Amino acid sequence: MIIIAWNGGTPSDIFDAGVFKQVLSIFITAAILKLGQALLDIVFGWKARKSMSFAVKLRYVLKLVSAAAWVVILPVTYAYTWENPTGLARTIKSWLGDGQNQPSLYILAIVIYLAPNILASMLFLFPFLRRFLESSNVKVITFMMWWSQPRLFVGRGMHEGAFSLFKYTMFWVLLLAMKLTVSFYIEIKPLVQPTKDIMRVPIRTFQWHEFFPHGTNNIGVVIALWAPIILVYFMDTQIWYALFSTLIGGIYGAYRRLGEIRTLGMLRSRFESLPVAFNERLIPSDTNRSKGLRAVFSRKPKASGDEQEDEKAARFAQMWNLIITSFREEDLIDNREMDLLLVPYCKDRELNIFQWPPFLLASKIPIALDMAADSGGKDRDLTKRMRSDPYFSYAIRECYASFKNIINTLVLGQREKDVIKEIFDVVDKHIADGTFIRDLNMRSLPALSKKFVDLLELLQKNKEEDLGQVVILFQDMLEVVTRDIMEEEQLGGVLESIHGGSYRRHEGITPLDQQDQLFAKAIKFPVEESNAWTEKIKRLHLLLTVKESAMDVPTNLDARRRISFFANSLFMEMPNAPRVRNMLPFSVERKTEEELREDEELEEELRLWASYRGQTLTRTVRGMMYYRKALELQAFLDMAKDDDLMEGYRATELMSADSKLMTRCKAIADLKFTYVVSCQQYGIQKRSGDPCAHDILRLMTTYPSLRVAYIDEVEAPSQDRNKKVEKVYYSALVKASVTKPNEPGQSLDQVIYKIKLPGNAILGEGKPENQNHAIIFTRGECLQTIDMNQEHYMEEALKMRNLLEEFRKKHDGVRYPSILGVREHIFTGSVSSLAWFMSNQETSFVTIGQRVLANPLRVRFHYGHPDIFDRLFHLTRGGVSKASKIINLSEDIFAGFNSTLREGNVTHHEYMQVGKGRDVGLNQISLFEAKIANGNGEQTLSRDIYRLGHRFDFFRMLSCYYTTIGFYFSTMITVWTVYVFLYGRLYLVLSGLDEALATGRKFVHNSSLQKIVDDWTDWNKWISNRGGIGVAPEKSWESWWDKEQEPLRHSGKRGTIVEILLALRFFIYQYGLVYHLNITKNITKDTRSVLVYCFSWVVIFVILLVMKTVSVGRRKFSAEFQLVFRLIKGLIFITFISIVVILIAIPGMTVLDTFVCILAFMPTGWGLLLIAQAIRPAVQKIGLWGSIKALARGYEILMGLLLFTPIAFLAWFPFVSEFQTRMLFNQAFSRGLQISRILGGHKKDRATRNKE
Repeated sequence: MIIIAWNGGTPSDIFDAGVFKQVLSIFITAAILKLGQALLDIVFGWKARKSMSFAVKLRYVLKLVSAAAWVVILPVTYAYTWENPTGLARTIKSWLGDGQNQPSLYILAIVIYLAPNILASMLFLFPFLRRFLESSNVKVITFMMWWSQPRLFVGRGMHEGAFSLFKYTMFWVLLLAMKLTVSFYIEIKPLVQPTKDIMRVPIRTFQWHEFFPHGTNNIGVVIALWAPIILVYFMDTQIWYALFSTLIGGIYGAYRRLGEIRTLGMLRSRFESLPVAFNERLIPSDTNRSKGLRAVFSRKPKASGDEQEDEKAARFAQMWNLIITSFREEDLIDNREMDLLLVPYCKDRELNIFQWPPFLLASKIPIALDMAADSGGKDRDLTKRMRSDPYFSYAIRECYASFKNIINTLVLGQREKDVIKEIFDVVDKHIADGTFIRDLNMRSLPALSKKFVDLLELLQKNKEEDLGQVVILFQDMLEVVTRDIMEEEQLGGVLESIHGGSYRRHEGITPLDQQDQLFAKAIKFPVEESNAWTEKIKRLHLLLTVKESAMDVPTNLDARRRISFFANSLFMEMPNAPRVRNMLPFSVERKTEEELREDEELEEELRLWASYRGQTLTRTVRGMMYYRKALELQAFLDMAKDDDLMEGYRATELMSADSKLMTRCKAIADLKFTYVVSCQQYGIQKRSGDPCAHDILRLMTTYPSLRVAYIDEVEAPSQDRNKKVEKVYYSALVKASVTKPNEPGQSLDQVIYKIKLPGNAILGEGKPENQNHAIIFTRGECLQTIDMNQEHYMEEALKMRNLLEEFRKKHDGVRYPSILGVREHIFTGSVSSLAWFMSNQETSFVTIGQRVLANPLRVRFHYGHPDIFDRLFHLTRGGVSKASKIINLSEDIFAGFNSTLREGNVTHHEYMQVGKGRDVGLNQISLFEAKIANGNGEQTLSRDIYRLGHRFDFFRMLSCYYTTIGFYFSTMITVWTVYVFLYGRLYLVLSGLDEALATGRKFVHNSSLQKIVDDWTDWNKWISNRGGIGVAPEKSWESWWDKEQEPLRHSGKRGTIVEILLALRFFIYQYGLVYHLNITKNITKDTRSVLVYCFSWVVIFVILLVMKTVSVGRRKFSAEFQLVFRLIKGLIFITFISIVVILIAIPGMTVLDTFVCILAFMPTGWGLLLIAQAIRPAVQKIGLWGSIKALARGYEILMGLLLFTPIAFLAWFPFVSEFQTRMLFNQAFSRGLQISRILGGHKKDRATRNKE
């Protein structure tokens, strides 16, 4: 691009013969880079040369010789394409003789050079052929492939299908086209003309020494101008990737129907179709059931349409209610909200309608009553409302049906039944004819509703002494209907039935005490209670009494998010659910106040309440055990008969001790699901009486199917005569064994398996070793690994069998998945603003980031849990974790590397999510980011990245690079760009070139002051404390300073040299600034003389000598010869003042010179400190290490003053404290949390602490 911009500036200039000939020189650059690659391969593989076979060594040598040959051939042939070459081409031609020009020779060399690349491009277009060649063991093919790949199983046949290849190729073609276009027109082309102008007019006036004094083209200026642009050119691809991945990820997410249901309003609008989607996604269909002759004879006859709808409604009700009750158990909703969200557990066959959750129907009935009462015999508004809001119609129909059902259930007398029947017949006729509001008096309908609500409240109490009130309410309701709502001609024979004969004849004749009052002896009360009856009464009471809108139910934001995501996921593409008996079995492995204390039960509840709100093992175990509960329900729905299904899962669960069906459901759940918690230290904790062991045992008691794996360390007699005992290690698996059923606290653990190990299993990184020792105790075909900072949700556990079906699908048309990626929700985002930032950062990566990595880029690896592994695949290919020290610091991603290199396939699925906690404090976030960065640095040294880089095609390699080590390399280039730009500007300004160019040519925290004082006191104590053995870095500056230098002790000679070279950059400031002093201009005529710079070093060494003299004097004279020491300090002070006065009076030193000297000498002192730290052993030998430490302490004190001064100033203003607190806890403020009370604590507690 520089060539094109230099020779015209438009892309069409490439068709010019001269420009095209210059562009062809890029193949020479490619040959040089190829030679560098061959050299690096030999350098990095040098230590392994002894274990290499002769064929591998020969391959390395031949590659080096071939690359070196092309570096010679291409420049030579290129030189003979020019008639009058310049530069290097002219030199080459002069060496070899000025022969005839032969451009075709260079073209031929290029064709031969590119022949292997052309063949690779052809194979790139046909990935199935490339997979065949790489995976083949035919000797002829292996001989042909010897040059391109080693004889290893790893990295063979890992290419994707043709469609996947097309997708990620187009992604990078579009990205690179956009990047090159913008770079050409914005970065490169605008600099070409200024560069030509700068090189055309050389500048000879320098205010200090020029790096290139004999240059004719201002080469220093050109370098300062182009260096930042070149770095930006290599860095901005990462920016373009971020933009393209965001765009593609958003489009792909919309295509996958993500975010269609984000709010409760959206949920209500789609809830009517939710039961259908529920049954389609989570309920096995007939097509998934077993086939064959046995299935034909054992299959039940197909139910009618109504019966099928009833079964679907019943299944939806069971699962929906299980989700809502889990919300209540997690304290996300209260009892009232739970009642509004639940649907009846069992189907009421007498109603013959689908009963929606009350939160959809809330306030509909009171509104309908008011509209009917004010209608004036016109039903237009009510009819319009019923048509626009379907739930309005559902609420009216259900209330009327439930009203009829309850009245008919309570009334026993035949006479009363006849009266009620006739009344309902009249009402039904008006409803059928559409004349209900027009012909009946609706003004008294609210009065009837009030009477019925009173009746429902008495039915909820169900006390025998309320029978009289129930009878009166029946009579009052009858009177309202017959006297106020209906007219006499509409009643017909109803009034006669009421009085036992002719209404007119007996009116006023029969004495009152002789008349039989209706309902006096015909009411069934109290009612025999059942779950179905209780639910019906409670539900109808809610529908009639809840007047405010339930738009905010549930009020908890987390409950809203979960229920919305779950509903949205049902409309996304996912595999059909198999029956539990046919699903893939899987395992989950986890890597591991005073009044209340008087009551153990309350204390236990308090501990659980706190544990469920932190990142604890208890929270994780509860979430993962939802799998078993979900499988029990799903097995029940698979095997339940119609009667059991209509009765409901809860009724069967309550009778689980006597229910064979529930016994079978639990057995199947145990067969399909295992949960193993890997606790390395459990054995040690148990023997030492650690409370943690008791808590783990309590968890095993609470969840009997939970298993705990740990490493048991015991002492046994040694077989070695020199040792009496030796430590023996076992990998053990235990479960809870309740010795006393009525006393779960007396539970003990029972060892299931115990495997003797050859030694201590924890040799590498703790987390992966913890996984590796416990994986043998898992079973099933799939394995989900979980961290202790994660949780799960009941509604998501219901989709697990759908997710496992992904293992049976070829997602790229080539291979089955080996790792199923699942999205995460970061639940710690509301703690503080920092936690919110970390949550958003993590959420963007685990959603849109991993979505693009999986499809279309096909480079998603394993970035942490809760991914699900093909257990058998990974057990036979090295396991799920690599645990080598340091190199596998980020152990998660190596599982993805391992899977991809061994022909695995990693996918990502967003219809299921798992909760995860993240760091919430600044220090925690910083340490986490440092761990990720360090782990990425170690990945660059791993053989996995080396093999992926060699075996991926070009575009997939770009995807791998920019999503792993490339991100951090680009970040490093960004930092370099800033340094290069600033040092370039420094070079231009200090040398005077910037001025010459401009004139010669026309180029266009906390918070309170008391807290600041306390922090200053603590910092002063920390900076003053002496270090030493056993002193923590948090207690002493010296200990912290020594710890910061630990990497230098292990860096070797090359590291020491690099540190010294990097420290030299701080001397540039002194070199530039001393030539701008006024005193320099007055002392010497030649202001550019090197003597000026040398004299500045003399001044620095004098200052350091004075400091050393004072330090030695303090140590030797301050105790016994205090007067002498004071005299020495006085003489030094007087001498210093005298020198300053002389410099001001004679050479004319100004105040500005003083500040310039400080700015010049401060970086120099810091550079000397860095050099001294790099060569610490030598400095210690000559006895200057104490002075270096004192100098470093002085710099730290100066920085402390610079930091504390503005903070202390701002602390005087109260609004700064309020603003800081508001910003830090913004999420909590938006939820109404009173932060000041939390930060301040209880007054009594603070007073007690102050006394202590």
